[in-house]
Amino acid sequence: MSEYDYLESVLPGFTEARGIIKAAENSVFPLQYKGSKFDFYRFANRYRMAVRFSGIVLDDFADSTTDGYSALTRVFFTWSVFNFAFNAFVNPSLELGICN
Repeated sequence: MSEYDYLESVLPGFTEARGIIKAAENSVFPLQYKGSKFDFYRFANRYRMAVRFSGIVLDDFADSTTDGYSALTRVFFTWSVFNFAFNAFVNPSLELGICN
C-alpha cells in the first residue's frame, strides 16, 4: 500500500515514477520529461481530477442545464490535462524552434 494510492489508482505506475524521480535527486530526466518534478505532480493531480470528476450538482436548475455545465466542466478538465502535458512533456515546437 502506497502513500499515494489516490494517484496510483488513476495513474498506474505513479509510485514507481515518483521513486525514480527521488532516486535521481528530484530530476524527471530519467523519465524523459522536460518539466520539473512539480510539473509531473501537477499533471498527475490534474489527471486525477479529470478522471474522478463525476458532475456538478445544481439545486433548482433543470437537468439539461446541470448536464450541460457538467459536460463543459469535464471538457475543461480534460483540456487542462492535455494542454499541461503537451506543454510540459511533449511539445515538439520547443525542440524544433517552431514557436516562441
